[in-house]
Amino acid sequence: MQGPSIKIIASDGSARSVPFAGVQLSVGRSADNDLVLEEGGVSSRHCLISRDPTGAFFVQDSGSTNGTWIGEQRVTGATRIQPGTKLVVGSYLLTLESAARSSLAGLTGPRPAVGAGLGLGVRGPLLRKSESEHARRRLLDRIARYAQEWDEAGRPGRLLLRGRNLRGALDLLHQVGDPDLAFGDLEESFIRASAEGQTRGRLLKRVGLIAGGVAFVGLLAFALTRDWGGDEADEVASGEGEGEGEGEGGEHGGAIEQADEVALVDDNSSSSSPPLDTRKEWIEHQVIPAESLEEIALRYDVPIDKLSRWNGVGEGEALEVGSTLRVEVDPLTAPLPYQNITYRTEKRESWSSLSKRFDVPVDKLRAYNPEVGDTLKAKAELSIWISPKPLTRKRDVQIPEFTVRADAISVGAPKGGKVINAIQFPENDDLYKRRYPNIMWCGSHMAKHLQEAIASFRYTYEFEGEIVVADMSKRNGGPFKPHKSHQSGRDVDIWLPSLKGVYKKNNMQRDIRPGPEEADWFALYGFLKALHESGEVQAVFLAYELHDRVYKAAKLMGASDEELEEMIAYPRGAHVRSTLLQHSPGHTHHVHVRFRCGPQDQDCSNVADHDPGD
Repeated sequence: MQGPSIKIIASDGSARSVPFAGVQLSVGRSADNDLVLEEGGVSSRHCLISRDPTGAFFVQDSGSTNGTWIGEQRVTGATRIQPGTKLVVGSYLLTLESAARSSLAGLTGPRPAVGAGLGLGVRGPLLRKSESEHARRRLLDRIARYAQEWDEAGRPGRLLLRGRNLRGALDLLHQVGDPDLAFGDLEESFIRASAEGQTRGRLLKRVGLIAGGVAFVGLLAFALTRDWGGDEADEVASGEGEGEGEGEGGEHGGAIEQADEVALVDDNSSSSSPPLDTRKEWIEHQVIPAESLEEIALRYDVPIDKLSRWNGVGEGEALEVGSTLRVEVDPLTAPLPYQNITYRTEKRESWSSLSKRFDVPVDKLRAYNPEVGDTLKAKAELSIWISPKPLTRKRDVQIPEFTVRADAISVGAPKGGKVINAIQFPENDDLYKRRYPNIMWCGSHMAKHLQEAIASFRYTYEFEGEIVVADMSKRNGGPFKPHKSHQSGRDVDIWLPSLKGVYKKNNMQRDIRPGPEEADWFALYGFLKALHESGEVQAVFLAYELHDRVYKAAKLMGASDEELEEMIAYPRGAHVRSTLLQHSPGHTHHVHVRFRCGPQDQDCSNVADHDPGD
């Protein structure tokens, strides 16, 4: 007889079952789980399903970001489950099935989709996606950004989808039986408005052409029948009369003007609105190993024939690594450049495990490292090219509150103060890692608001990496070499968040901090936004030569010009001290966060430091 099993239904309705053969089944996003769910709000180690000696089943959440749910109840501690119990794990629905029921579990095929009914607002298939599914997800994300921009700008016609993007969106809309599984209400409205706008545009252009043709025929007839000789011509030329010729000429001229106006009209936009193409700009793409012209065209969403023509390169021609290609892109959607990292392998790692770790296909990894054989040796240095991906901001998330004792007082300035009754920054491995707890003392104000900011970032964005919190102050504050500041319990160093796969468990012990090429700039901007929204941060310090990376990431995540001006010193210069992110030399592996004075702090000032140091 077949034993118990777990049936898994993804948000797109696809279903499968896995047998429950042992005493426990770990569920999560990382490859070392028994059941790997790689998309849709699933944490690295999400939950554990177990069976005790009596045959009873239990589920326990493993500290996941989004929680494990039974109906409307979030699982806390070991919770007994029965055959037929439905568990919500990210965007997946997991059902425990008994031996009798599991005999039917092998049946696969379309099932009623669960994403919309659960109100999760996330998408994702069960296991690793195919290239077509990756392209589908990229299109979904791109349309979501366009739709948000369109809505926030008052839904002008100039921001509607056109051409390739519109065709792809309509195809996707028609492929899925229930459009809500692929798009939200805003995105669907945006696509339908774009389609209607395209139809109106074509009709108006036809009207314009017809009107223009009528006007041209009228002018031609007028020219053929007009008597151009004698005094009448002189009279018209000198403007001394109001003859028939002048009246007809004015009428047809008006017809031409009106036709042009009809042909160029843009729904919901004024005549002063810039055309869509004004958003385009030229960038240079540096060719990476094993990269084809077709892949570059797909990366920037441009036709391959245009890319070929812009650069004088044949569509099937091999590209020289390190050469540059000119690409015309929309700066609001063009991806950040690839980031090249050097990775040192560990024991028992393989090409397959590294592919999962970095989300890079095996054939690409091997092409990046042609001198490495089939079997990887420990401590081998590999070159890996990673394409950074924007983080999606989730809506309507609940951020936990943190309570700390109120008698930890910051006294004086960051460069000449102390801490009374300091709080040692608490342990919380679900949110962050502490590097050296013995030098992580602070005032009450920072202890509370730093935890809340990290939690806000974690709950708002799907970032699976680690946040490493480092130097704060000594227990009683005061001079703290080699730092100039960090004396009054208001300063903290935080390592740059790293790209997927870069961080290792022994990095903290070895003090291996991520460099600029290993940093996830989208994650850093998300964290900066959480700090900024707290209203309790005076400044964040980072070397100015890296500000442009944060700036570009912010633009791709939808930051407005006003937000950028308020948050990032770039491009105005390293001297700017009115923004949240400010320049401090040498800060290339971490950011230095300075909190504002708390209500209980003494001799404290929030005046900007024009020589922040470290």
